[in-house]
Amino acid sequence: MGKIVVLPKEVAGKIAAGEVVESTAGVVKELVENALDAKASEINIEIENGGIDKIRVVDNGTGMAAGDLAKCFERYATSKLPSGFDLGNIRFFGFRGEALPSIASVSKIVARSKNPAGKFGNFVEVIAGSVARTGKVGMPTGTDITVSDLFYNTPARKKFLKQPASEYRRILDVVGGFALAFPKTRITLSHNGKVVLEFWKNTSTEDRLGAVLGNYALSQLISVAGDFPYVSITGFVCRPQLATKSKSKQFVFVNNRRVAPDLLSRVVKAAYGNLLSPNTHPVFVLFLRVPYNIVDVNVHPRKEEVRFANAAEISKCVEELVLYSLQKNDLTYITQGFDLLNKSLAKSPAPKDSGFALEDAEILQVHNMYLIKPTPTGLEIYDQHAAHERVLYERFLESFEGALGKSASSALQVPVALNLSAADAQLLRENADVFNSLGFCVEDFGDNAFKVSAVPAILQDRNVVGLVVAVLDDLAADRAAASVDAKSKLAISYLACRSAIKSGDPLSLAQRQQLLFDVGCTKTKYTCPHGRPVKIEVSMKELNKLFKR
Repeated sequence: MGKIVVLPKEVAGKIAAGEVVESTAGVVKELVENALDAKASEINIEIENGGIDKIRVVDNGTGMAAGDLAKCFERYATSKLPSGFDLGNIRFFGFRGEALPSIASVSKIVARSKNPAGKFGNFVEVIAGSVARTGKVGMPTGTDITVSDLFYNTPARKKFLKQPASEYRRILDVVGGFALAFPKTRITLSHNGKVVLEFWKNTSTEDRLGAVLGNYALSQLISVAGDFPYVSITGFVCRPQLATKSKSKQFVFVNNRRVAPDLLSRVVKAAYGNLLSPNTHPVFVLFLRVPYNIVDVNVHPRKEEVRFANAAEISKCVEELVLYSLQKNDLTYITQGFDLLNKSLAKSPAPKDSGFALEDAEILQVHNMYLIKPTPTGLEIYDQHAAHERVLYERFLESFEGALGKSASSALQVPVALNLSAADAQLLRENADVFNSLGFCVEDFGDNAFKVSAVPAILQDRNVVGLVVAVLDDLAADRAAASVDAKSKLAISYLACRSAIKSGDPLSLAQRQQLLFDVGCTKTKYTCPHGRPVKIEVSMKELNKLFKR
């Protein structure tokens, strides 16, 4: 007997489902794309427990007749391929006939649909890929699909789902992308019975960007627009100071299809040159319109990757347009780092082992990045950002540990309103204890709005919105810490980094002296909290050797 066997249909279905559906957000994406392909002008999404318990998508699109409704759950059944099955001219989101059968094979589905010609709608119940019931139902034109108990029959897959809060954030990201790409479509998202996102038809671009990126980001966006052979590009890029540690706020759409940003992410960052540090990424929303026959969307079952016939040319167009847009705008970096040197940091006792009077030395600043101080035995070269980061970190940590796990707070004379994106708002709610331990007092007003009435005492002169958003960005990028205490200490290192003076900030002589004075008083004066060196010592012997003396 031969060793090769044909897999049973149910096993093959579960394996194929892994290529199409890996999260609750993937299910939402596929169902919303089907609604858009059906020319829906209104799409209502309801989820429970981050989509793990239930996902329901209701649209007012063209709907399906009874025969099509039953057939759409068969693998490789589709109505969307052009005549002649031309895979080089695909204009729909879905076309492979894999999404619905893949979802159905690992969940329980009830689908209802009615087309304009039908007197009644029809329903079908599918459990683990097999049709359990069918029948007639009264309903308006459109389609209503409910997916429940995702991965209930594949425990190995279900355990790889993230926590409900994390799955919920991924869904927020997916829905936000659709809202940006389809401004004429009303899209509503409800979570556990509460409306969390609502985009009305023809909602302004500014309002949709504010909901997806956060209102604080609007003033930091630069519009881009350009027409080139084979590609038209529109959208927004950010000023350098809005850059983040992750690529979570990078949106790329090709013919309104959201795709993975990896290819253009490198291109856009290259346009910024040395405006960005190596470990940060620009925020951008870019729409590319290209002829359908020069882009291949049939690369992966999830259709999130595309290939261009002229990828190098399109990349060059994007880079040139972004560079041009940045060059014609004032990119002045607004910072309050100097206030921390003058106001927030009290002078420390002079280091006992300095052996060198600070006020006797001229401290040079080179390229607004490094400080050079002569010593009796040679030179010390300081990284001004790393040095200030070390000072702030130890002050934060001392305050945190001295107050038994809660940093001292300073009440703001005027509370600050904070309007976040839905994803950032959810992240802030998840980490409310962390912000409280750091000395922030944040009240949740609902609808992604918050009020900040107190901040860590050491940061009372800082940009409150910028600090909160920066720490959220860092928490989103680093999931290593689990306990509140561990997260708080991790967040302290983030705060120190984000609050410190930056490379490029000019410092007066008094500020240079104050900074080196303070770093000399720290317990660990040699590295920043992330392990980068604070200073390098060059002896006279080494200098003489370099000059062959």
